[in-house]
Amino acid sequence: MNPKLPVSVLDFRDPLQFWEILSAAMNENPPPPDQITALLPMFRPLGLELGKQWDRSKVNPITLQSMAEAAQKIAPTMEVLPFGKYVNGWFLPPIELGDPGDNFKIRANEARIGLTGNTTQEAVYWIGFNSVDGALLDGSNRYTITFTKQPEVIAPGWWGLFVYNGKDSYPVANALNRYSLGSDNSKTMKLNSDGSLTLYLQATDPGPDKQANWLPVNATGTFRLAMRAYAPADIMIKSLIDPSVFPPAPMVKVP
Repeated sequence: MNPKLPVSVLDFRDPLQFWEILSAAMNENPPPPDQITALLPMFRPLGLELGKQWDRSKVNPITLQSMAEAAQKIAPTMEVLPFGKYVNGWFLPPIELGDPGDNFKIRANEARIGLTGNTTQEAVYWIGFNSVDGALLDGSNRYTITFTKQPEVIAPGWWGLFVYNGKDSYPVANALNRYSLGSDNSKTMKLNSDGSLTLYLQATDPGPDKQANWLPVNATGTFRLAMRAYAPADIMIKSLIDPSVFPPAPMVKVP
């Protein structure tokens, strides 16, 4: 892997390292018995076998070249695989997340971005990338997000909105040491007169009257949001199939 990158993007200095890692992972966490029988024999010509660490020296050089080329194409391929849906600037994962069964497209994406992720019965995740006008969220702008109805969870579950720097996917350092807002802050956040909840997403302090609802973002560059609901109510799970059941609130750019 490339040690200069802050996160894994499947960028291999030696693309054949992908197959070494795959072999080690497969042997440490074997697939289900039916897939061992039905699928693994197809990988034997590549030198991949259960119970044996892959050894490039034992693979035909022409096959090795093809395997290296395939590994180099994995990252861009992952970026275009159909996976979930986009609504109001949010990415909503498929309901099979955490338990994809034999849906190999979901399994591939899950292995890339969230291996051992929770099932949707345990947690619902939304990832926010864009404002309501379609532009990427950027720290040089200010945004609001208004929940007309807050995410529903089953006690003692909880929900929270988190922000991450778009450059390295790390939480955004800030003077308040505040990295999320949600149900844990219900006693301090201020509701609107109609009972809705508006959060302020910006790099600068919005003022004392709004600070309790302020989620600091990075001053420059893109950022993304993650809305998590743990022990989600049934309506939250259904929203992954039909977003109109519980539409994700859009991010609105403000002057």
